[in-house]
Amino acid sequence: MNKQIESTQNVILKINGMSCSGCANTVQQALNNIDGVTNAKGQSWEWVCIGYV
Repeated sequence: MNKQIESTQNVILKINGMSCSGCANTVQQALNNIDGVTNAKGQSWEWVCIGYV
């Protein structure tokens, strides 16, 4: 029996130009709508951590 196991990878990206929480929320929502992204979470207005498969 052959099982395919998907593992989640994480990447942290610096994003310039986000000056408020509204900007951060818009970017976070857009990233979470991309196929393969399991979790995108902005930790501040300057960077975001993205989990993907």
